[in-house]
Amino acid sequence: MRNALLMLATVATLLLAGTSHAKDKDSKTGQVDPVMAEAIEHFQNGVEFFEKENFEAAVAEFLKSHELVPAWELRYNIGICFEELGRPAKALHWLTTYLEKGGGEVPQERLYEVQSLIEELVDKVGYIELTVTPDDATVLMDGKAAGWISGKPLHADPGVRKIVVLKDGFTTFETSVTLASGDVEKLDVELSKAVTEASVQEDATPPEPPEPPVPAKPEHDPGITLSWTGLAIGGGTAAALAVAAGITGGLVLARRDDMLDAAALCEATTSRDTCPAAYDLQQRASSLKIATNVLWAMAGAALVTGVILLVTGAPKMRKEEEPVDEGLDSMGFSLTPLLAPGQAGLLGIEMGLIF
Repeated sequence: MRNALLMLATVATLLLAGTSHAKDKDSKTGQVDPVMAEAIEHFQNGVEFFEKENFEAAVAEFLKSHELVPAWELRYNIGICFEELGRPAKALHWLTTYLEKGGGEVPQERLYEVQSLIEELVDKVGYIELTVTPDDATVLMDGKAAGWISGKPLHADPGVRKIVVLKDGFTTFETSVTLASGDVEKLDVELSKAVTEASVQEDATPPEPPEPPVPAKPEHDPGITLSWTGLAIGGGTAAALAVAAGITGGLVLARRDDMLDAAALCEATTSRDTCPAAYDLQQRASSLKIATNVLWAMAGAALVTGVILLVTGAPKMRKEEEPVDEGLDSMGFSLTPLLAPGQAGLLGIEMGLIF
């Protein structure tokens, strides 16, 4: 306490000397430097609080005085106050910088005193070896600027310390570190860029146009299935017509003997007047013969229609919306709506029944 007060008196003398220097400097105007005057006032208040052992108020006054006039000598006063408050990390910081800033101007006896006090404080604090990327980020400890310098450890009082690392445009890092006296904690922090709507729009690449959908290939090609169905129906119709033609032809052959016998009786005369029976048989045989020829022609047409549907219908059926071109393919395809295989078969059966 006594040594600290002696040092405080020395600093007061320097500040008063500074005031005297400010007066000499402003002798022409007769005005006192208001900043220096305020710094001296806060310094004197700090001395009074220190003598009353109100170290919280004393350090606040000394810090304000140092803010106004950053005299390196004031760092000793601030360090001593923090040491009295039981905050070794703060005391170590201010006393260490006191020696660094004072350099060769620090009195020899004061140098030994401060060095001895620093050795005691070193064992009372914890250390955080902090590595930060980017290294110009701001480091807060317990909500206040930690005074972190890249490459130098942070001094921290024992207990739970909250560390926050922040920088504009980057995500904020937060963590808590529990320290005991003499502990050394290593902490590597790498901030990542914050994702904002603007950055997303800048980084976003335009989407590639979607590929046209590939139509699923059916297990069974409907065009081919329908074509084979047409062939089957056309072939079936042709077969039915052929059977009808065979039956009709059989009827013609069955009536042939009757017609010959009747003609013999009529002495080869086949007019309606002279031999009506032979004439009727001849007319019926002619009708059956015509029906037989027609049935054979329709059977052939049905078979040809089925083949055409097989050849030309399959590729057309695969393209339901493809426009119909002029030419032979169009003609072949147009057979389907004109005469479907089922319709051809029904027509053939009706014709057989008529005859």
